[in-house]
Amino acid sequence: LPTLGELGRFPISLKIITQIITFWIHMIDSKRNSYLKLCYDYLYHKGNDRWINSVKIVLQEIGLRHVWNNQFTFSVSRLKHTVQEKLEHLYTKFWKKQKGEISRLRFYDSVTESYREEPYLTLCKNKNHREIFSKFRTSSHNLMIEKGRHRNVLRKDRKCTYCHEIEDEVHLLDKCIIYNELRCNLISDLNINEFNKDGIKLSNIICKDEYQVCLAKYVHDCFMKRNNTCTSFNT
Repeated sequence: LPTLGELGRFPISLKIITQIITFWIHMIDSKRNSYLKLCYDYLYHKGNDRWINSVKIVLQEIGLRHVWNNQFTFSVSRLKHTVQEKLEHLYTKFWKKQKGEISRLRFYDSVTESYREEPYLTLCKNKNHREIFSKFRTSSHNLMIEKGRHRNVLRKDRKCTYCHEIEDEVHLLDKCIIYNELRCNLISDLNINEFNKDGIKLSNIICKDEYQVCLAKYVHDCFMKRNNTCTSFNT
């Protein structure tokens, strides 16, 4: 779900459904005495063909029941566009609902506002920065908030080794003491005034397009420092 959302791409199932409806349109728009049209008329009047019924169900579910009931009164070109538009709209609603309800996607929900390809995927030229930032945004990382979930650790116990607070994405962005120098350098470089009264918070700007590239570098550097620190700590 979040991967498709980051890319702004829709599931292949939507393309398949669109192709089914497109072929259905082609069938009913065929010449009256063509074999294709005769075959369709036979199946339609037979009334129990699974493929024909699946077309009917799809049209009903995307709010186009009237198209099924009046099969020869619509614009072919406009219907194709409408079907794709309806399917994408329904999937976008599903995406918004899911990311708002699934606890694992809590952070992802907070950093995404619309279904589109995120700018950093093309603007961030450093592959390593881009890859780690993408994993960070979609909670596919090894911070304790995720590692603990896989190990069935209670959320309140998924703590940072150094700060003894819950180690989640916001903790890395705003709080963890081992990233203080990286954080201060970034804030100084940004030279902006978009932080709240409680202090400077990078979590307030992570959803803003213009800061994605520099935040990608910051997140990458934080994970590199975390890995090195953990290695030194364990030895």
